[in-house]
Amino acid sequence: MKRSYMWICLLTISSASACFPRNCMVKRHIGNEKSAPTPVFRTNQEENLSFGNCGNWFEGQTPPWVVYVVINGKINEGVLLSAQTIVLLGQTKSSDFDNEKEIAIFGGECLNINCFKDRGFLRLVNTEDANFKVIPVASIFFAITIWTVEPKLHLTPNLQPVCLWNRQNQFDSTQQFYYYDSNMTLPNRTVELVNLPGGICPNAGNAECYLYGKASCSSTQTEDSEHFVYHTKGGRSFLRAAVAYGVWIDFTPVIRSIVSASADLAMMPEIPNAKPFKNFGTAESFPHCGFRARIRHRRQNDKSADARNPLITNGQQSVKGQHPWHASLAETKFSKKVNFCGATLLSSKTLVTAAHCVVDDFSNIRSTRRIYIILGMHQSSKKYEETRQIFQASTFVVHPDYVFRGNRNDLALIILDREVQINNYVRPICLWNYNHDLAHIVNYKATVVGWGLNQCHQQPDALQKAEIKIVSYQNCYESSRLFFSENLHPRENFCAGNPENQVGVCLGDSGGGLAFYDYQKDRYFLRGIVSSGRNKSVKNAEGQEVWTCKPNHFNLFTDLTNYLDWILANWV
Repeated sequence: MKRSYMWICLLTISSASACFPRNCMVKRHIGNEKSAPTPVFRTNQEENLSFGNCGNWFEGQTPPWVVYVVINGKINEGVLLSAQTIVLLGQTKSSDFDNEKEIAIFGGECLNINCFKDRGFLRLVNTEDANFKVIPVASIFFAITIWTVEPKLHLTPNLQPVCLWNRQNQFDSTQQFYYYDSNMTLPNRTVELVNLPGGICPNAGNAECYLYGKASCSSTQTEDSEHFVYHTKGGRSFLRAAVAYGVWIDFTPVIRSIVSASADLAMMPEIPNAKPFKNFGTAESFPHCGFRARIRHRRQNDKSADARNPLITNGQQSVKGQHPWHASLAETKFSKKVNFCGATLLSSKTLVTAAHCVVDDFSNIRSTRRIYIILGMHQSSKKYEETRQIFQASTFVVHPDYVFRGNRNDLALIILDREVQINNYVRPICLWNYNHDLAHIVNYKATVVGWGLNQCHQQPDALQKAEIKIVSYQNCYESSRLFFSENLHPRENFCAGNPENQVGVCLGDSGGGLAFYDYQKDRYFLRGIVSSGRNKSVKNAEGQEVWTCKPNHFNLFTDLTNYLDWILANWV
């Protein structure tokens, strides 16, 4: 068997028929490498590292991140990325477990005779508990396997993760790449990239393959099958690529997939460009929208109410008529209408809310007959309030890209069965009429209202309000990396809250609006919709187990500027 055919077998996920004749051309070359943003991991404030104090290594010792995984007699060289994540070169198939009940992991210091290549025995893992995810790196020709290890490995000075690449995917003369020799003690095999005319890899023998733009040529000549490729910077080692028979396989295009497949790595989501500014003009989105009521109250007025500490969790009562666009979504329980979500009036017949408020746990749109939309309500305990207007929906319009799991595109419109009577207590808010980039409102405070759970884990009687601060995407992500790496989707949503004072929205506030007050225009403008946050189980005053929010964390709000075209195309 020629070496070329062996290389095909090692690198091909599907059949060998995918290979092309000898001296085929590599589609994309080093000089055309597209720059990618620098990943943001930030496991601490000092360095942008993928995991803790990763990448430290003392020359002459076996690199502490090298592990060996033995599956059905096959030895797989792997690299430790975290306390739970191992990356293996090549594809792990279900057939690998046919005659194997346990997987052996070797890594760390060798302390007894049960060792492999100077790596100590770590543990046996039942194949039924193995959690592998295969990630194609060079289309169908090359893959890496991400393995989540349960429970976590106990890290020691001799068992430490390597760092994932934390720079752009550009190559320059200052970057030197290497792989370890067969003794795993000296990184003395350097890897140089070449950009040859025609893209032919001279060292690949008869094994040139069309790698669909995911691989480039390397000057490295190696008789071994595959190697991980590293770069050292500031005394740390960073995993960058793999090299096999003169072909360089870059990992940078799949770093986000690697992190997503892991159990304990986090990476800040990418930030797309903001949607173009949509100017509604001086008339705003709806005639006379956004004006709050000018009503005198015997015991309190707008000025005195604003002067007090504004809280929802920990409770601060709003002024009646001050937020005439806010609606309660209620359903009947024990002959009583109970609030479960909020909504915001945009026109005489249309409200906006969170999609999860009108979609059930099976992703079905809820029946319009079972939900009441109550506008002009201030105290829910009062059976009658002359300011109230009660409606049912003629239809719910859910955003077509809404994803129940993770609340992606968490937005829906409520089309009422008839028009509202616009007055001081029921009035539409204005749609956002300013720059769409979140950076323009970071650190500013906005107002949110609702009947969500208070600090006693109970629904308040009167409508509550809070003023909460908008934070940048990066500050949001860094406040709880694992949670927001999965749930923060820049431009789709953003974070707000006052976790230092435990001020924010809670369960029951979902679907309500987050609005800014423009003092010059004397109007409120809607920017976000309460979407989701971190929850916990607690006991209420009656000793019952209930779910409530974590007020010391930021909450997520659907960013309406990303959906203005859809709203205008569907509202009435």
